[in-house]
Amino acid sequence: MQIKGSRAFPYPLLSKMYEDYLSSTFKIEMNYLKSRNEINLQLKVLLENMNLEMLIKDKKAIILCHVECPKTKYRTVKELNLGKNKISFASNLLDGYLEIVPVIVANTKIDNFYSKDFNKDYERISFEIEKGSILAIGEQLKIPIKKELGTLSKIPSIFQIEKNINKPEMEVEMHGEKLVVKLPEEEYNNYGLLKGSESYNNILISMIIFPALIFVLSELENFHGLEMYEDRRWYRVLNKKLREEGFDLKSDSLGLVSILKIAQKILDLPLFRATESLKNLEVNE
Repeated sequence: MQIKGSRAFPYPLLSKMYEDYLSSTFKIEMNYLKSRNEINLQLKVLLENMNLEMLIKDKKAIILCHVECPKTKYRTVKELNLGKNKISFASNLLDGYLEIVPVIVANTKIDNFYSKDFNKDYERISFEIEKGSILAIGEQLKIPIKKELGTLSKIPSIFQIEKNINKPEMEVEMHGEKLVVKLPEEEYNNYGLLKGSESYNNILISMIIFPALIFVLSELENFHGLEMYEDRRWYRVLNKKLREEGFDLKSDSLGLVSILKIAQKILDLPLFRATESLKNLEVNE
């Protein structure tokens, strides 16, 4: 979300983009830590304006932090307090960079809104502020998010989607360099329409790749002729990822945990990412 200085407000707005206040300031200081699974933000909210502080303390205004990842379309809003705050995000929902915009928003209708620090153009003038109106905008911050191009990113690439002609069900073939997922004709056509959209990627992985992977792992768990697959690319990629998670196709470790749990770990919680994508699509609509 970007709020440009060309946007006009019918009342004084505290922001570096405007000159509605003489000396008041509103900003956040940020530190962040990135791990494989999470982005952890430490935010310090700094506000120098007595009138806005009183509104926040009286719950008539709240501090919100709008967070958005333009590339993955992930967006959310977090409420902050004056002073120190900690928030975190699952890193698998993000890519490219994360935009952070702090704002102060009226939490109720405010009568006679006034500050001694108003610009002289607003001297001795008070304003009626409707609930939801923006009272202050802090400087936009950006965090670079670089995806780790490890084995996980290769897991969906070992699957190939094809049309299952004259058959009403999905099937999986394991004999080639890739695992071939065959979809019924109508489902395949719908997949073709959606696959180019990054917004639907997590949903498609959950609907197609996830059940196909469960099938493949179940077949491998119950099959004793694994050597026939060892030279296949999909087998090498999959076995490498399994070893990273503490499993091995040639040992009994695969049978110690449910295939369902293993598949979720390999695909980094696909159902969670799918439901987050659906929620963001609903918000966008």
